[in-house]
Amino acid sequence: MLLSVIFLVMLLGSSGLGAPRQSNGPILQQLSLIRHKITNLEFNLYHVLSKVVFLTDEDVHNPRREQQEQKQKLNNQAVTESLKHMESLLQQLVASQICSENQTIVLGSNHTEKERNRKEDQMVFISQPAKADCSELDHDSLDGIYTFLEPELNEIERDFNQRFCVFATDGPAWTVIQNRGYKSYENFNRSWDQYRAGFGNLTKDFWFGNEFLHKILYGNDHLLRIELEDQEGQQAWAEYGLFRLDSEVYNYQLTIDEFQGTLPDALEYHNKMYFSTFDHGTSKGVSCAVNASSGWWFDSCQESNLNGDPRTGGIMWSNWLDIKRSRMLIRPRHDTLEDNDIDDD
Repeated sequence: MLLSVIFLVMLLGSSGLGAPRQSNGPILQQLSLIRHKITNLEFNLYHVLSKVVFLTDEDVHNPRREQQEQKQKLNNQAVTESLKHMESLLQQLVASQICSENQTIVLGSNHTEKERNRKEDQMVFISQPAKADCSELDHDSLDGIYTFLEPELNEIERDFNQRFCVFATDGPAWTVIQNRGYKSYENFNRSWDQYRAGFGNLTKDFWFGNEFLHKILYGNDHLLRIELEDQEGQQAWAEYGLFRLDSEVYNYQLTIDEFQGTLPDALEYHNKMYFSTFDHGTSKGVSCAVNASSGWWFDSCQESNLNGDPRTGGIMWSNWLDIKRSRMLIRPRHDTLEDNDIDDD
């Protein structure tokens, strides 16, 4: 529009209209100069606007830029994934270090009471869905709570396939079926139904459950191992090469044989006895259970009772009357030990 006005002024000057031609010379020169400047300005403005449009269009539609942005996104994702992987590896390394430092202590170690309690507070939990029992685990595994196969819950939601596994110095791992004195006090003066289903916490004091025991022992003959520690730290063990538990119909009758160990044989007296609690069993068995405040394979009444009340000295094994810790462990009979887990001295 501005150029059109300038062109019209120049046309008027050249046609003789208005002021005489000789007097319009300087004005026309100025107008020509202005036109030239304006033309250059329009050209520059157009050039600049073209660049702006080109750059804007490139930012939005340029395939190379899209590829670069996509590549940058992929690089960012790769960095994020790498960081996550590094974090996961670091967590596994820390967990592995905690596991190695806090492996559950077997009786016979020289660790202090404080160290034992710290390790028990940091129990290892491991899932092994491809295996079915502690005895199937690799020998270099850690003591801890293992979950096998799929959950198989009883009437009180205890899982038959979750077990406390302990590794021996030789041979496969043991399954702990009773634990006393390893944590805060657990009441073992329980009813028949509670002993049948099991009670306590696998990371603390517990009874695995008579029905669970019968189910494990029914398929194959098992060994039974007893480990004891008294108040002065003296430790000893006993093993039975044959351990069976009949069904509930037969009151979980006990069968044991083939004794060996540094402890006296205090379970032979109870061989072939029915399990009894304060609310179920033979008349003598119920009476003994009431007096002992526990469930056990009573005769008249006991030479051993690892489920007794520790506050009254009820945990006993023959002449071992001041027991601080006890546990009972089993594993399949065909996997026998040549060397014992606890030093005989």
